[in-house]
Amino acid sequence: MRLRAGLERLDTCDKLASLMPTYVLKNNEQLGPFDDAMIFTCLADGRFLYEDLAWREGWANWRQLREVYPAPSRQGLDTAPGSQKADGVEENLWTGRPSYWHYWPAWVLAMVIAGAGIGMPYAGAKRWFANYLQWNDLQPWTPQIAAAAIGLGIVIILFIFIARLRWLFTVTNKRMMMRWGLLARSMEEIRIQDIRSINVSKKGLSGIFLNIGTVEFSSAATDMADVTFWQIRRPYKVRDLVHKLQT
Repeated sequence: MRLRAGLERLDTCDKLASLMPTYVLKNNEQLGPFDDAMIFTCLADGRFLYEDLAWREGWANWRQLREVYPAPSRQGLDTAPGSQKADGVEENLWTGRPSYWHYWPAWVLAMVIAGAGIGMPYAGAKRWFANYLQWNDLQPWTPQIAAAAIGLGIVIILFIFIARLRWLFTVTNKRMMMRWGLLARSMEEIRIQDIRSINVSKKGLSGIFLNIGTVEFSSAATDMADVTFWQIRRPYKVRDLVHKLQT
């Protein structure tokens, strides 16, 4: 659920007074002020999270809500993945990223280029280039060419790691989230109770032998997915986890 500065969904919040009004920073928007009773209410129904930031007059910095409003004790609660969680407590149950296998063409390219660079200084390189270049002309530049090839292979491998880190998929006891980006982060989410259809697709050798696939979550039985976890390991495990949360 997204909260906007106007607080249309919290139409009573700005009417409540408090001796120590609290402001809340959620989704990069400053909301409030709220009194303690309203903060506890919003935490209980999930409109605020304990990870959201709070500020009061006189504070030098923002603090997490959990530092000001302690979360209720979880003693005696069922901790199974599909069990009912304490009101207002959102817990991460699963986190993942796209599989490295998704980037296999880049892996192959990096290995070929780096392998050529490593093998170039040896005698075999002379035979590789014999039909195209004069070996005597090429030989003085062999170390530089080899270093450039190895460096390019390393750059491609670093690109794979960075491209994978751009994506983060999360399942909590309340919602599904798909985040992407490094410096500028974007996010799409869907609440667990709003999910109406889950589609799992596994294709090619990666789906058959490596159990890699894509999971699409929709709030309506259509082909348009609200949140997509693409090319993840064990996609049916994620689907079953969501089914448990819905029961």
